[in-house]
Amino acid sequence: MLNLERLLELYLNRKDSFKKAEERMKRREEFFEQIKKIDQMNDVTEDQKRALKNSASQALAGKASVNFELMDYYHKKPEFVNFEIIAPLVFIWLDLIDKNYIGTNLRDLRLKKVKYYKELLILTSQNILFTLIFIVLIKYASNCITFISSAFLIGNTISSIGYLCFLGLWLALLLFFIYLWFSLLDLPRLLK
Repeated sequence: MLNLERLLELYLNRKDSFKKAEERMKRREEFFEQIKKIDQMNDVTEDQKRALKNSASQALAGKASVNFELMDYYHKKPEFVNFEIIAPLVFIWLDLIDKNYIGTNLRDLRLKKVKYYKELLILTSQNILFTLIFIVLIKYASNCITFISSAFLIGNTISSIGYLCFLGLWLALLLFFIYLWFSLLDLPRLLK
């Protein structure tokens, strides 16, 4: 059967060339070298080591929204190839996840079902509401433009441009929330 997630991933990553793969490999090598150096440091406390490891993880991912604990957890899992991409996605939803430890090592991640479904319901209803508002804004565009131009005594052209900019911002906000919704839907798969 055709897997839509993989097709979408192939489409989005179609421009990923060998040059990018070599850059990714160099970043990973630097990351593992930095982690080895940090582990060998004897003159720093454990908190300082943790902070340095978090900084190395953020440098590898290119985002501040990641920590070493998640990077380490995902790079040890063979089913996740691009752990530096997955860890920031999971970090966004960290309040929906239970962490289970063996000693100080992260053993596994589990989804808090009640919070997950609550968040899913909120995002779904928000996306439906934003979509309906966007449809209404498009349907009554000419009426809104006429109202704006008569209320503020400006020309139809200027109010049309302003209204199009407003619609563009609304669409961007809607697409952002749809992206969050898809990443939330993907969260149970990332925690297996």
